[in-house]
This record gives sequence, C-alpha cells and structure tokens, in this order.
Amino acid sequence: MISIVALFLACARPSAQPPEAAQPAEPVFHVASATDQTAPFRNRLADAESPYLQQHADNPVDWYEWGPEAFELARETDRPIFLSIGYAACHWCHVMAHESFEDPAVAAYMNEHFVNIKVDREERPDVDAIYMEAVHTLNRGNGGWPASIWLDTELRPFHAGTYFPPEAGRGRQGFMDVLKTMQGAWTNERERVDKVATSLTDAIAQAAVPAPHPVPTHDIALRALAALEESWDEVVPGFGRESKFPMTPRLQFLIDQGIVRDDPEAHRKVGLMLDQMDRGGIHDHLGGGFHRYTVDRTWTVPHFEKMLYDNGQLLALYAQAAVVLGEPRYAQVADDIATYLVRDMRGDNGAFYSSEDADMAGEEGTFYVWTADQVTDVLGPELSGLFLTAYPISDGGNFEHGTTVLRRDGPGEPNSPELIDARQELFVARLDRIPPPTDTKYVVAWNGLAIRGLALSGRLNGRAEHVDAARKAAEAVLASRRPDGSLPRTLADNAPAGTLEDHALFAEALLDLYEADPQPRWLLEAESIAKVTIPRFTSETGGLYQASSEATDLLVRKQDASDGSEPSGWGRMLNVLARLEAYGSPAADAAWIDSSLNAAGLWLERAPGGAVSLVAAHDRLTRPSIEVILASPSLDDPQLELFRAVYDSAVRPNAVLGVTTPEIASELSHMAAFVNKEPDLTGPRAFVCVDKACNLPTSDLGVFTEQLEAASR
Repeated sequence: MISIVALFLACARPSAQPPEAAQPAEPVFHVASATDQTAPFRNRLADAESPYLQQHADNPVDWYEWGPEAFELARETDRPIFLSIGYAACHWCHVMAHESFEDPAVAAYMNEHFVNIKVDREERPDVDAIYMEAVHTLNRGNGGWPASIWLDTELRPFHAGTYFPPEAGRGRQGFMDVLKTMQGAWTNERERVDKVATSLTDAIAQAAVPAPHPVPTHDIALRALAALEESWDEVVPGFGRESKFPMTPRLQFLIDQGIVRDDPEAHRKVGLMLDQMDRGGIHDHLGGGFHRYTVDRTWTVPHFEKMLYDNGQLLALYAQAAVVLGEPRYAQVADDIATYLVRDMRGDNGAFYSSEDADMAGEEGTFYVWTADQVTDVLGPELSGLFLTAYPISDGGNFEHGTTVLRRDGPGEPNSPELIDARQELFVARLDRIPPPTDTKYVVAWNGLAIRGLALSGRLNGRAEHVDAARKAAEAVLASRRPDGSLPRTLADNAPAGTLEDHALFAEALLDLYEADPQPRWLLEAESIAKVTIPRFTSETGGLYQASSEATDLLVRKQDASDGSEPSGWGRMLNVLARLEAYGSPAADAAWIDSSLNAAGLWLERAPGGAVSLVAAHDRLTRPSIEVILASPSLDDPQLELFRAVYDSAVRPNAVLGVTTPEIASELSHMAAFVNKEPDLTGPRAFVCVDKACNLPTSDLGVFTEQLEAASR
C-alpha cells in the first residue's frame, strides 16, 4: 500500500508528538451579534450542537456537518470531500483554522473544488476512529488532531495528514499545495485515486474486526504487567520517556492487580506516579484538577487543556489509592479534583462539561503561569517567601517568556494553613486573567467517568457531598435516555447515538453509585443499559463494535479493545456484566460473555498491555467473585451504616455490595444474590458469599470483618 500512497504527498509529521503539542498563536473567534452590521459570513455550523463546530461558524469555508446532505452533494457534483476532524481544546486545530480556514482565498478554493465537512471527534468518536486509521497508515503510525483527510464520494479516504501550515516549509507541504494536488489528482488521475482509496479502505476494513483467535490459556494479566514494565520510566516515574500522560486505565489495572495478587511492586509504581503528578506542573495547584499531559519527561510543562475524562479517572484513582496505599494526601488530591469539577465544570443540570481549552486569548498557558514578582505582588513579602519555598520559581522560569508552571518541589506541608491561604489568594487573583474557554458539551461516557470517581471518593473517603454530586449527574444523564432505552452520545437535542463507551462507562458508574448510595434504582438502571447494549453493539463474531447498529453513515463499523487515555468500552462492558453476574442478574448471559471474550482473543494474546480493561475483565471473570449482601430493616437503619463502613474500609476489585430491605426486596427478586436475604429481628445481617456459596449470615461486625478478610484471600 505504501508504494501506492507514495504517489501522493508524503506529509508525515517528523515526530510522534500530537500536532497540538507546539505553541503558535490561537485565533480569537468572532461571534456575530444580531445588530452587528459588519458580521462576517456565517456558515451552516452556526446551527450545530457542538461548541467546537460553532467555533468555525464564521469561517468563509462552506462547512457541512457529517451527514447525508454533504454526502449527496459530493455525489451530485462529483467533488471529493475534505474532512477536518478536531475538538475544542485542541491547540493546533485553532492554529490551522486561523491560518487557513479563515483565509478567504483558501476558503474560496476549498468551496469551489471540495465538499468540506467538519467533525467534532468528541461528538463522533466513531467517525474519528475510522479515519484516524488512514492518518496512521499514511504517516508511518503518527497521528493527531486536527486530522485532515480527503475522501471520494463513497467516503473512502485517499489521502490523510494532520496539521498543514499555510505555506510549505521544514519539509512539510503547505495546505494550499496539498489542496491543489488533491484536486489535480481527482480531476486528472481518477484511476489512481480509486486505487489508493480501495487499498486504504480494504486495510481499514481488515483492521476493523480482528481475526478469530482462541483466548490464551496462560496468565494474561501477568503478561500485561510485564508489558507495562517495558514502558515504565523508573528515572521519572510514569509511562514513557518523552512526554508524560496519566495513562489512567493502566494505573487502575495496577491498583487492582496489586490487591488481587498481593503485588507490592504494582502498588509501588502507582504511588510513585501519583506522587509525581501531584507535585508536577500537570496538576493545577491553585484551581485544582489535572491537565491532559506534559510535553516533557518530568511532569513539568503541561499541554494546558483539561479534560473531563482525565479528571474523572484520576479522582477515582486518588480516592482508591488513599485507602489501598494508606496515604491521606491522596484523599486530599481527590477532594481537589472534585472541587474543581463541581465549581468549574458542572452545568445547571448537574452534569459535567467536556473540557477547558489549552489556549487563552491567543496564547497557551497564560492563565496558569507565574513569575516570582507576580506572586509577591499578590501575597506580600512574608507569605510569598513561604509559598516560593514550597513552589520555587527560578529567574529564567520553566516556560515561555520567563514564566513558570508551578511545581511543588520545595519543603513544607502542602495543606498547612499558610499554604492553603496562599494558594487561595493566588487563585482569586488569577480570576482577573482571561480564562480558558470551556467546551460545554456533555459527553455521556465522560460523565460516567466523573460519576464513578465521585462515587468512589464519597464511599471510600467519606465525602457525602461527592456522592450527592454523582447522584445529580446521573439523574441528568438518565433524563436523556432515548425512547428505546439507549443512551445518546451527548446531552443535546438531536445528539448522535451513544457509542459503546457511553453505555459501558455510564453503566459502570451506576454500579459504583449504587455501592455508595444503595438505592435500587441505580442497580436496575445499570442492568437495563446492559440489556440494551448487547443487541445494539454485538457483532456476528461475538465482539463489540464501537458504534451502534443504527450508525449507518460509517465506512465500516470498528471494534477496538485497546485502552488509551480513555478506557476501552469493550473491556468495561465486560466488567459491568461480570458485576451483574455476581448479583445474579439475567442480563449477564454466560454464553454471551464467553463469546465476547473469545472474539477478543487476539488482543488478549498479542497486546495485553494495551488492552488492560479487557484483561482486567477476563481476570475478574476467571477468579471467584465475592458477593456481599446486607439485609437491613430499612436503608436508614443506623446499624446498616456500620456494616457499610466495614465494607468501605478496603478496595475490593472482585467484590460487589448489595443492600436489600423488606420494602425493596421485590424490586431485586429477579437477581439471585438477593433472594432469601432477610434482616435479623433486631437489625441488619450480612451475607458474605464466594461464587454464590455463602457463609452463615451474621449480625456481628467482628464476624463480618473476619468473613470479608477470609473471602478476599
């Protein structure tokens, strides 16, 4: 294929860094008002639901959204499609918009020769996943956003790249040069275009569904741990030796495997990495929360956007690590993340926004960085001296223009009253700066991650307010369920159908919310979503597609069990079913679970370190499950809280917790784990079972503790 593709442009980036990692200036997008007589052309993206697409409404490019209107126009006019994929927090997406899409001459050429489509990858991850395969194939495995792809009228890609500068330089083609080459090829060399499109599409289709492969019989989780060891950086703890990403699914896997295998090395890695992130510049020490990644090895200089999916997962990790590693500081970091989410990222409906941008008023990072003089001006000489000892700032800084991204590298207790006061004063002073824009889109999957994090923090760290925030967000998402019971991708009118990740991550969140707030509704809603998910996403081979059966506007339907910054929907859906199976839910069909695992055999065999959510689900399904049912006279019984506190004193990866009362027993009677579980005449009783074989029920907290410890060995 490469020999065919080479007939066109060689536009690979010189490194594997995401295109948005560098820092040219960002445009300031003009939004026309009704009384603005000089308002520029407003294209059809002005009516889009996505805030990212709306940012491009003033471009002179005649953009279309992904859909039949654009596809039909391309066929009727015999014009190729130019597809641009990005997202609101993407720095280089803004750069390319400013340099090329706002240029009238470039836009005129695009409008004459192409049908131009803009896609928000967060709104349509299924579209992005397909065409990013083309980007990777044509760019030696490199990719990123903005993604720039040229399609024929049957939606088949024939050329792809990422960011293109307006003019050629440093070995890279200019965007107008690429446009003219693609238009020339389409007009004069259609046979060659068809040959490339056919070759690329065949490759994408072949990669979309893995070949059948038997599930390995060896210890898959052990092989996954060995694979993670290969990418571990012991010098600066974390994964990778260049830029550093949180890689939260890997950390979750290490926490769980450290427990079930009694593996201190796994937990040592978790602690080292959480410490590095807590102290580093990836952590917003003043406003809370974490940025997406750092551009260096040392966790110092972040790419400044903040993503809901990162912060939801990190909230869960720090909350669990506080218990597993016995480190109270981690519970404080979890509080810090939760405070940020509720204060800055929550909408009026209780759900959480998608992201905050990396850029502020045309520059990256200006909202977050400081000089020593600025700190002193705010805090005064005495308090600034204390702060600058804990958060040192050198004369030259560690960022652009002599400024500094704050790191907690010096001595001092971070939660001393003095440092708390100093951070608060600096935070208030920072509010006078131009803030980063917020993408106010509500993504269901990412809200699931935030709900799970809040529920775990509330349950494990005793933060009732976090459970309340999780409950409100869950209510907002459940209110958006479609008439057939499925979920949308976003909480918006006319939102696209939800992906596998939306259904899996939200169902998992409901199960964690149920353990924190044992109202039967949460468990029953999770079961209902699982029932809807299986027929909508299951392939003929038993695997799970990323897109639902109603996604008829795709070149192919793709399966992917790999984890990236976000966890795999396939792996997490199997984990949901493993938990429902422990409750005895009919939704957890054992034959279907086995079929889905068999369909994922290739990932389990060849890339377990890249599919840790799937490996974790397999590991859970092959280990004894622990079912803990608390039967209580009522959910308000004070003694019930004592039993729950015993259960909450540890993280239990292979366990489920259920609560039943005489009033709600009928609602849960179809789940075998709840059948014949009744309270004592004087109060609650605990039933501790291992693979459905139960100990004698007990009303004694000491006996309950002993039974839990024995079941967990």
